[in-house]
Amino acid sequence: MKKIVLTLMFGSLVFSASAIKYGTIRKVAVPASEYASHISGLSRMVPAADTTGQITVEVIAYRTLDPRGIPVMASGIVTYPADKPLKGVVMGQHGTIMADRQAPSNYYYAAEASQLATYGYMVITPDYIGYGTTVTMPHPYLDVDNTGRVSVDMLFAVRDMMAQRGVELGDSVTVVGYSQGAAAALSFQKMAEEQYGDRIKVKHTYIGGGPYDPMLTFQILDKLGVAYHPCLVPLSVIGFDYGSDLGLDLASVFEGGLKEHYGEWVLNKRFDTSQVDSLIGTTRLDAIVSPALFSGDAASELFADALVNNRLTGWKPQAPLFIFHAKDDTYVPVQNAYALVKSLEEQGFTDYVFKEVPGDHITPLFMIDVLNMLGR
Repeated sequence: MKKIVLTLMFGSLVFSASAIKYGTIRKVAVPASEYASHISGLSRMVPAADTTGQITVEVIAYRTLDPRGIPVMASGIVTYPADKPLKGVVMGQHGTIMADRQAPSNYYYAAEASQLATYGYMVITPDYIGYGTTVTMPHPYLDVDNTGRVSVDMLFAVRDMMAQRGVELGDSVTVVGYSQGAAAALSFQKMAEEQYGDRIKVKHTYIGGGPYDPMLTFQILDKLGVAYHPCLVPLSVIGFDYGSDLGLDLASVFEGGLKEHYGEWVLNKRFDTSQVDSLIGTTRLDAIVSPALFSGDAASELFADALVNNRLTGWKPQAPLFIFHAKDDTYVPVQNAYALVKSLEEQGFTDYVFKEVPGDHITPLFMIDVLNMLGR
């Protein structure tokens, strides 16, 4: 696997990646009007964004851990108004991507929450392992521990970086994420509250369309026999295999073209989700992944354990939750939201709002709600 060597600029000094904890890769100024244009379709339904001045987009690398606990330099972006006071700090977790060109460090609008920079917030968005500076590594898709780790570590890196510049960000943070980003948001909140409660105060978490129960999701797919967004199947299998160190024989797990081409189609990060869907060429689950993965043999038991171990149910949050899901979601079944709400009730947690809306997975309604709640 090719090794990426980073040279990081911080102030006027240059550091080698092995000698630092964080640093800036590049820093650009984007007109606020350009950033606001990404919410132009919502302009009649949300508070007006501030289109004056500049938005700073800073790509940073920072030290964190891969799923094996090995130190790596991961990347992400920090987006904030260049010339206005900060209203607060937001962890803006991005949704599912497959092509590295879509990673936040390469595409500054990858996370919907980045729009909040035009409302005065600093938005911190990790690429996650497998994208940006760690593109040669597999992506541990939906791995709760590692997603929480890379997110918490990026928050700490940004706090330190800004403190070096005389800007104290404080302990409070709001968390926003949709789809995979919703699972990432809860992964961050869980780790922040359980391990860093003295250093991170989550104010509120806004999540939508998230796969909070991977086992339930695969059970639904298996029952339907259909994966309407087929690329999510190999992304999940490879993600859990890497994140949980399962040691699966992927060539025997996949069917059809994936059997020979999963490396080219998924691991090399050249194709986006729509392209991978087209390359797979079918929505039939048994033509994408071997039924043996659900057979109960040793390999399938390992996979099942990984699905269960990466549920985001069964714990009690401290900060309030806003939970959003489209009832006809064909990408992430709405039963994920039902399972989360049920778990919260069982844990005695009632400080949440659950909003179920018509429609499928791709909907602007979530960000309309978030911008209305945070954009005032």
